[in-house]
Amino acid sequence: MKKYIILGVMTLFLGLSTIEVNASVMAEDSKVNMLRVGLKRVSGKTLTLTTKGKYSLNNIELSSGEELRFKSSGSKIIYKGKSYDVLKLMPKQRSSRILINYGKEEHVFSGSFEVRNINGEILPINILSIEEYVEGVLPYEMSSSYPLEALKAQAVAARNYAISNLEKHKNQKFDVCDGIHCQVYKGKVKACDNIKTAVEKTSGEILKHKNDIVKAFFYSSNGGHTESSKNVWKSDYSYLISQRDEYDTYKWGKDETFTNIEIEAKLKQKGYISKNDIFKGIGKVKTNSSGRNSEIEVIYKSSNGEEKIKTLEGEEPRIVFSLKSSMFYIEYNKEKNTYTFKGRGFGHGVGMSQYGATKRAEKGHNYKEILKFYYPNTKLQSIN
Repeated sequence: MKKYIILGVMTLFLGLSTIEVNASVMAEDSKVNMLRVGLKRVSGKTLTLTTKGKYSLNNIELSSGEELRFKSSGSKIIYKGKSYDVLKLMPKQRSSRILINYGKEEHVFSGSFEVRNINGEILPINILSIEEYVEGVLPYEMSSSYPLEALKAQAVAARNYAISNLEKHKNQKFDVCDGIHCQVYKGKVKACDNIKTAVEKTSGEILKHKNDIVKAFFYSSNGGHTESSKNVWKSDYSYLISQRDEYDTYKWGKDETFTNIEIEAKLKQKGYISKNDIFKGIGKVKTNSSGRNSEIEVIYKSSNGEEKIKTLEGEEPRIVFSLKSSMFYIEYNKEKNTYTFKGRGFGHGVGMSQYGATKRAEKGHNYKEILKFYYPNTKLQSIN
């Protein structure tokens, strides 16, 4: 199974942006729900876009196959020797596409674009429908070979996650970015029938709790027990609860072993102890009802010789030791003076397990049943 970690990022829904689109492209849809996706992974001092199909750039007609080269100059964009604050690239046909190179890979994008100068770097902002966006992110969260019902559940969760993050990058003139900070997005993917079907069959569907947009967190595996948001982020939501998940049985394939010197280096790197402190050992470990460690005591000697205790809480131990999850136990080898971490799960455990969703789908659960388990006390409703 693909391993994905979505670190805890609290989200806020402040309303779905609606913008006009080129009438020549979408005559039958004068207004559609749109997302502004900042392609930060390709931003830089220069940017090259290639047209595939007809476009207009600030109302100037462009032919197919044109290379558009932009560069940064202070807070401005330079294009063909002229200075601009923003450039708007609009498709003239539904089949029109923009090509962008990600290293050695060429990626294809639909929709329209804005080219902006953000903090001295040229940033392309892809403006497209939420459904096209979900179709683009889904393959990076779950393999197209997985059961359709699991993919449909993931499509709803991805749609929810995007909508609840619309204000996340508002100071940068876009809604969501294209990296793991939001959801990985690289434009249109090659033909994946299951992906396309999953998005189409759930088109416009989102989860709500009463009148609120659900914060639909997801991750790779919970190791047999979901976690509550309160235990991880101290934010209590009645639909992000701790409960046993009999369909998620993922165990770590490899234990993680560290020497005292390695642990000391990791603690110093993350700023939990100072440069002259000396790690002495791991003390008490507190575990919550889900089987995850909520507190771990780190014993160390300070520079003045005083023995002290630093408590790592919540996700801190997982991050410090680069572990797959917080569901682990520790074995100390006195002879080798090493600590071995053995555990289950992959990710924070809050919300939907991708591994569990897949196993449930294989056992005949439909996507509504999958979502109902992982997000109890919620209802599927139309985005509008």
